[in-house]
Amino acid sequence: MLDHLTLHALDCERSVAFYERALSPLGYVRKVRHGAVVGFGVDDGTPRADFYVAPAEQDGRRSDATHIAFRAAGRDSVGAFYDAAIAAGGKGNGTPGLRAYHPGYYAAFVLDPDGNNVEAVTDWSHPSDSPARMVPAAAVSDHGHSHGCGGGHASDAVDVVAGTGHCRHNVYVAGPFFNDEQVADMERLEAVLESHGKTLFKPRFVSEIGEVGPRRCFLDDIRGIRDADMVIANLMDEDSGTMFEIGYAYAHGIPVYGYLDGLAPGAHVNLMIAQSVETVFSGPDDLAQWLETGRHHEVGLSQF
Repeated sequence: MLDHLTLHALDCERSVAFYERALSPLGYVRKVRHGAVVGFGVDDGTPRADFYVAPAEQDGRRSDATHIAFRAAGRDSVGAFYDAAIAAGGKGNGTPGLRAYHPGYYAAFVLDPDGNNVEAVTDWSHPSDSPARMVPAAAVSDHGHSHGCGGGHASDAVDVVAGTGHCRHNVYVAGPFFNDEQVADMERLEAVLESHGKTLFKPRFVSEIGEVGPRRCFLDDIRGIRDADMVIANLMDEDSGTMFEIGYAYAHGIPVYGYLDGLAPGAHVNLMIAQSVETVFSGPDDLAQWLETGRHHEVGLSQF
């Protein structure tokens, strides 16, 4: 069964606008964005997309190759696909492993003899059938060069991508931590992520401004954002530093998710923030549900 398909467009925004209108009668809507890549899917309340539009040229490189993904029965099947495709003459383009596109997204990628990118992927909303390690997602695996591993407590695990020297974190946790209430709220957010196996970059534990100075603190946090698979930003108190982190991540194609404990329908959120994030989680339970199932309670926002 086909899982999803990616087309390359010379003018990505024009094509996205075309498909947004053309597919509307079929119940398709824009659902996700990874940098310049936009995903469409049936409006079913989940972030799942099965049709993507990507720019034909990125970073000065032209790609006319098609990306097609086949749905596998489970993780063992993904591994069997990868081995069989390599044995048949394919070129490895991503070993079997978890990707950060969605919780539980497990896939492998192979280039066929014509250079097309062929993927096998499990249904990420289903339980796993074999253990796995986290592999950085192809869309967010090369955001920048790390200057060393850091972030979180010393006990936090980080992934070092083979051959690159990059230190990987699943999540850069943005948000204010300047008073007890803010710290407590950040700790609740971090606890949910860590209880679901996420490795975190926590800016407040990385460097002290009094020890290393403002510039080093700034560069440490920039590195943390660029070496993360996604950013989850605590929107409490509309902290200006958090707003910058959201904008920086969005501009570099890193998926950003908002979080605001107690978020109520009709809450006022600045449109620049609302448009930069994939969605806003309304508290620990909502975030946990998304991490476990890929679904959460969407709250209507009043953007201004």
